[in-house]
Amino acid sequence: MMHGRTWVPAWLALWALLGLSAVCGACSSPQQPAQQDILLQGQVLLRGSEPHIQALLQTPDGQLWTLRGLSTAQALQWQRQSVLVKGRRLEGSAPSKEPVAEPAWLQVESIRALD
Repeated sequence: MMHGRTWVPAWLALWALLGLSAVCGACSSPQQPAQQDILLQGQVLLRGSEPHIQALLQTPDGQLWTLRGLSTAQALQWQRQSVLVKGRRLEGSAPSKEPVAEPAWLQVESIRALD
């Protein structure tokens, strides 16, 4: 019986400490900085078929990014070209090197061919 009585308060104390540390961690964490422009270099690849083509950017280190904001005509124009892309990473996405993972999304602000 004594074991059961000491276990419950210990469990409650642990629960309270974990809850308190989570609250304190949230209070002390720095504010997320405003999204900044990202410059990426790589080759434009296409996924899918017309009219549902998606432009992807593959960086030299193998990261894949889905390029948002390009028309189908623009995607076809940049296909297989080495480019420099300026844009903003969209929320909820992260770059991936895995072919089955969903690539990060980059809202394209500008794109130009590399010399």
